[in-house]
Amino acid sequence: MDKEDLGLFETATQLLSSVANNFIEVARAMSKLWIEDRPEFERLIEEGHIGRRKAYYLIRLSLLLEQLGDDDRARRIGWTKLSIITPYASGENLKELLAYAEAHTARDLAQVLAGKVPDAHSRCVLFYFSPVDYGIVEQVLMAFGAKKRGKGLVHKESALIAALKCAAQNIEPDETPTWH
Repeated sequence: MDKEDLGLFETATQLLSSVANNFIEVARAMSKLWIEDRPEFERLIEEGHIGRRKAYYLIRLSLLLEQLGDDDRARRIGWTKLSIITPYASGENLKELLAYAEAHTARDLAQVLAGKVPDAHSRCVLFYFSPVDYGIVEQVLMAFGAKKRGKGLVHKESALIAALKCAAQNIEPDETPTWH
């Protein structure tokens, strides 16, 4: 069955299975569903296919895509950067925001839009943890000042540095702490 043969609800549900790969189509489907069939839009949220915040974000993204008028450029910029600029975008600044997004990292983009100056020398560290180990990391970071926000943590960088400084003062290099 072709997506064109499906109803709005079914199309949106199908597209939501891989938002990152279909973010433009999902945004348009969410917007169309919201405009044309509000009860079905609410059903999509109530049945857990998508969270309310993400659904409304996608509707705002659909409006941004309309202004942009260039899906290829939107795909090159990507879901992450577009999600960062969407709340700030207007007809007056869209061109400038898109150019900045194309030339900078998502982190720099978010910092500039938050009124901060990006640190050109900062480094990104990515870790993968088992659920048990992540629980330990979360517990330590929260003990050192990180706070839960949504499904993640804020202030985790400063909390990690505080925990590492504390550990460096109390543990000899040949000692191996056991957290389990």
